Formats: sequence, structure tokens, C-alpha cells
Amino acid sequence: MKVKIFSIYKDYTNLKRNSKREIEKTIKNNVKRTSDGYAGFRTISYLVDYAWQKEADVSDLKAVTKILNKSDIKKRTLILLKKCNHILSTSQVNVFIFPYSKTARNRKVSNDLRGVTAYTPWARNFLLFLHPQRGWKKYFDMTITHEYNHSVRMQYFNPYSKERTILDHIILEGMADNFVKRITGIIPTWAKPFSNKVEKKILAKIKGKVLRKDSYYNFHEKMGIMFGNRKFPHWTGYRIGYSIVNSFLLKNPEISFEKLVKMGSLKILKGSSYWKSLL
Repeated sequence: MKVKIFSIYKDYTNLKRNSKREIEKTIKNNVKRTSDGYAGFRTISYLVDYAWQKEADVSDLKAVTKILNKSDIKKRTLILLKKCNHILSTSQVNVFIFPYSKTARNRKVSNDLRGVTAYTPWARNFLLFLHPQRGWKKYFDMTITHEYNHSVRMQYFNPYSKERTILDHIILEGMADNFVKRITGIIPTWAKPFSNKVEKKILAKIKGKVLRKDSYYNFHEKMGIMFGNRKFPHWTGYRIGYSIVNSFLLKNPEISFEKLVKMGSLKILKGSSYWKSLL
């Protein structure tokens, strides 16, 4: 496996102000165009739009950078990726590491995840955003492992396919969190299964909806199911997804992660004990 780690946070040391122009310059110094675009984004402007925090405080970003510079992140990342590759092999993975500032908008999620968030826009590429808090290294390990699984899964299933369904999102996250359990021995806090009583109510609410194609018209419905809203608890899609994939693996112990990442979401659902509850 070929690994490239882009420690973009190091260039934030020289940041004078948190302007889009400066962030763009920093990113351009670190990210060049490849066959996968720019860190998995089609254009550099899309990457800049995603990575730039308009509300961020420049002093906070620089303070985070100092912490990251003192942490042996590259070594920790390489060790984790090696463990991941032993169970689920891939030819290449590119990791892009950014600092981020805690703001009113992201404070709850930041606290929930100990200042570690991430995004995988395309196969073989994922971005990490760090604002270290107490216990952050445990979440760092879980997040690296989670995104690694996404980066391999996306080699077989286009994340932007017009045929993608809400079920595909649920299974994508559930698969990644079962992979985290396999590598670290920990069920991610955001994937903890619901009680039987709560789960039954949630399944009744989403039954018949999971095969709806991902579209502009059901965006809010999908986001509500995945992340929670007034109708659903926080991280609903992740927690249900973990339980579905875990059920499938328990019923099919011969299936390795090498095979699992190549399987369609509907096949996984039908091979679990949840299909009657959702279809």
C-alpha cells in the first residue's frame, strides 16, 4: 500500500488572518491535481470552500497547529493504516490533515467527537480536521479507521451515483463502524446501538424510505435520518447502520471485509435480521 500524508496544518503557522485567499494559498502549496482531482474534489475551489472556516479565529487555528506540531500524528496514522491494510487491502491512500477552530456552529459535534472530524470525498482520499481535546487520540484512531474503510468502499461504489439510496448511506457508515470495531476493539460512541424499544420505533419511522434514491428532494429527510433532527435521535443512521452490518456479519461469519466492501447495500440488508423491519 502506498501512503501519502499531507500535513497541511503545518503551513497554518504562518497564517496572518483567516481569509479565504490565505487559506487557498496554503492549500495550493500542499495539494496538487492528480487523477482524483484535488484531494478527491473535482476543483481546487471546491476543496477550499469545504476546508475554509469563515467564522474561525486565526489565533485559535495557530494554537491548534502548535499542538499538532508536537504530536507524532504521522507515525500514529501510518501505524493505524498498516493495521487497516492488513485486514482490508488497498493500493493507495492519501490523508490530508487540517486544523480547525471550535465555533458556535460546530461546538456540539466538536465536543462529541473530541475535536476530530473527517470527510472522504472520493476513493483513496480523506480529509481530517483536528482541534485536539481531552481524549482526542482515541477518537483520532476511530476516525482514521472509519475513513479508511470509506476510501476502499468507494473504489467499488460511486459515492455520487444517481442510483444511490438512503440505504447506501446507512450501510456505508455501518460498515465503516464495524470495521472500527474490528481494528480497535471499540464500537464508536456515535454508533452505539439503540435499546430494542427505541430501535423498534425508529425502524417503524424509516420503513419503506430507505430505498429512495438520493436526491435534492429528499436531502433533508436523508440528513435527518443520518444525523438526527426533531424526528430522530442524534446519529440515527450511523447507529442503525452499525446494527444492520453487525447483524449481517454475525449471520455470515465467513464474509471478510475484503468481500464485504464489494457487496451491495441491499444484499447486506437482506442478509441481516433487519430486512423485514425496513422493506
